[in-house]
Amino acid sequence: MNQSANTLEQLSVAERLELIELARSGGLKAKGDRSRLPSITPAGREGALALSFAQQRLWFLSRFEGTSTAYHIAVGLRLIGRLERGALVRALDRIVARHEALRTVFVQGDDGMPVQRIAAAAGFALSDHDLCGAAEAAGEL
Repeated sequence: MNQSANTLEQLSVAERLELIELARSGGLKAKGDRSRLPSITPAGREGALALSFAQQRLWFLSRFEGTSTAYHIAVGLRLIGRLERGALVRALDRIVARHEALRTVFVQGDDGMPVQRIAAAAGFALSDHDLCGAAEAAGEL
């Protein structure tokens, strides 16, 4: 670290990060030495999981304000050409399997507090809506 720096403002970002790491670990350690850091163990996915503070906030707001579309992002796509439905379903299946957030639901636990449950990766249910001719019927073309 910079020996001539007297204040935090004089330290570089890398030096500040080094200080933060030093404070977390409880002392000096060699670079790359992770032996003194606690290991991270993944939480099981079969039971109920606690909500983060941000999730608790959103849950509270949904109870307070009622149903809202504030956090929904609607997207429409115009596909030109022949749709390879099987490839689309496989791609969506992989996305949902990879991202737990897309399979997570919030339910009320036994104590009345919200918990999250992560569903197993299952096949994506894709429903078809043929909108060919819808623009002409609405007079948009």
